[in-house]
Amino acid sequence: MSDKNLKEKEHKYEDYPILRTIQENVIGNDLIVHGPYGPRKVVYCDYTASGRCLAFIEDTIRQHVLPVYANTHSSTGHNALQTTKLREEARHIIKECVNCGKNDVAIFTGSGSTSAFHKLAWALKINLLRVAEDTVVIVGPYEHHSNTLLWREYGTQVVRIKDDENGYVDITHLEEELKFWKEKRQHVLVVMSACSNVTGILTDTDTVAVLAHTHGALAVFDYASGGPYLKMDMNSSEKGYKDAIILSPHKFVGGPGTPGILFAKKWIFKNSVPDRTGGGTVIYVTKQIHCYSSNIEDREEGGTPDIIGCIRAGLVFQLKQNVGTDLIHHREEEACQKAFNIWSINPSIHILGSQTANRIPIFSFLTIHHASGKLVHHNFISLLLNELFGIQARSGCACAGPYGQDLMGISEPLAKKYITYLKDKRQGYEKNGPTKLEIVKPGFTRLNLPYFNDDEHINYIIQAVDMVTKHGWKLLPQYTFDGQSGTWHQRAEGHMDVNTLIRLRDLDFNHKRHLDWMTNSTVKKGPSFKEILNKAQKLFKDTETSSKTPNVSDTRFSRDALPRERCYRWFLTPEEATKMLSNSDLPVTGFRKRRYRHPFKVVQAVLESHNVDITETFRKGHSTDRSEKSIGSKNSKDSNINSDSDVFVNSLRTEDRKGNSFVNKQITLKKRFYSDSDVLGHFEPRSIKHSSRVK
Repeated sequence: MSDKNLKEKEHKYEDYPILRTIQENVIGNDLIVHGPYGPRKVVYCDYTASGRCLAFIEDTIRQHVLPVYANTHSSTGHNALQTTKLREEARHIIKECVNCGKNDVAIFTGSGSTSAFHKLAWALKINLLRVAEDTVVIVGPYEHHSNTLLWREYGTQVVRIKDDENGYVDITHLEEELKFWKEKRQHVLVVMSACSNVTGILTDTDTVAVLAHTHGALAVFDYASGGPYLKMDMNSSEKGYKDAIILSPHKFVGGPGTPGILFAKKWIFKNSVPDRTGGGTVIYVTKQIHCYSSNIEDREEGGTPDIIGCIRAGLVFQLKQNVGTDLIHHREEEACQKAFNIWSINPSIHILGSQTANRIPIFSFLTIHHASGKLVHHNFISLLLNELFGIQARSGCACAGPYGQDLMGISEPLAKKYITYLKDKRQGYEKNGPTKLEIVKPGFTRLNLPYFNDDEHINYIIQAVDMVTKHGWKLLPQYTFDGQSGTWHQRAEGHMDVNTLIRLRDLDFNHKRHLDWMTNSTVKKGPSFKEILNKAQKLFKDTETSSKTPNVSDTRFSRDALPRERCYRWFLTPEEATKMLSNSDLPVTGFRKRRYRHPFKVVQAVLESHNVDITETFRKGHSTDRSEKSIGSKNSKDSNINSDSDVFVNSLRTEDRKGNSFVNKQITLKKRFYSDSDVLGHFEPRSIKHSSRVK
């Protein structure tokens, strides 16, 4: 979208007081924490994982709900009646927001989407082996583990639809699979995420639902990541209706402490016995017989429910309704444009996924150190964002391993190799070495830009990410890592120690200490965002120009926490960063330079697009003889990527925030096959199967 169109659609933050109200009422919004670089205000950017509580919602619960609290299974007495009324009103509000009809139910269930998926599987009797074996579940390209592991464990046939060149669900592939499985299985389910929790890319749920119903399949959508921001409609059209919607209200702002919700058509509940029997599910029990309730919502919510959580869920839905999905959409569109305007001209950051697809502002990225041809470890980047800027992000695979594997260009054989480093017991490793090496587990850094944050916060987050991805590696010599856990921490005293975090045992019920329980800092106001950015810039500059000779010996111990096969260590170490910053030969023998070919195909493509002379500094002890025997040294002359078949660079003409035109090179995989000769010896190109058919 051009800047002109952006301005035409721009919704000024100041014009919507409700946004400021939400931001200021986030509990912990003004929290100041101490770190190695001084006090920092906490800037929470992990709403994709879980929301944060809102003061006005918690005040409402404390003042109007808790005083009249009682068990909803009690049917007499003022408190029981009032509590039951509030909970059922919350259910009604939620169903109204999702456009549920008379044939739809909303069931509160357990811990988020995971519990809702299990409830759905039980309702469809997929827990029965004979049903599971006659069921195929078609999932999308960017599913959460909760929508894959469940079906695998039940023994159903799982078919994964690939994404198209724009990053969306490949509708052509979906139609092919629906036609194929229509006659092969009695039960066909299309179960897809409405929004990726890794890239924020959206699914056209109506189109997918129509296609599924046309071929006799059920259409189920996981709104765990998209629910807080997108419009949800159980009955959007005659054929575009949803058979079920899965939801995690705890991801809404104000949502922590809420149960999962399953919206579904009544006829889906073929089970006469609920998956969790207990109080509230029956109408009568004798010594020998019992009879379950015919009311699905009563029957499927066994035991005393999370009453307060259900009421809280109703309040957060009502808040979302008051804000409006149109305003949320415009705010998020502006945030995405601001981020891409800056990050797209930063060669050190690689945003995963398409930058042109419709999306919400969830960003997962890799930090590339071009001089070495390696990545800066995602856990280090996330830690640095926290310690230097106070930004709370997440690192890892975001519970979407297969999608992350695709986005980073990690072949299946390579992924299996990394698994050997992650198991508790591995063969072929030093007897006295660690039992696992979490440090080599591939991953990325993820954060989101909340729609209710003001422009100052949004701009600060964008600039901080830009700065850390460009210069963060310069602080590596100040840090070290634990190979087994994959965690990083400062070498110097004063870094945050988990033992210094507050504990439940610190709460004193007999004194007023508990009033200040959450206060771990005497500083009431930290430095401004501008001051933090200026200090960070100066820190990076001073580190680069410092004439002090780094102490290499401090970094040596970490070498024992690295894989022996050098080609699998894909990240820059503190020792290598120290050498690069020293501008002189280190007093360490046994180092040699050799071209490093990155095992992640997408990263290698980015490096090649910049025509960088990639070298790696190897540690003492990797002799030529040992290196030749290690996996990855074979057939090096055949290990070049075929740029015509593996990857392509998509040049996108766009404009920066000043109106200057530039070309944004978007690196994506062209075909889903890889030649693994560069990292796993010589293999013939092999296809990564997105579906497995059993005729």
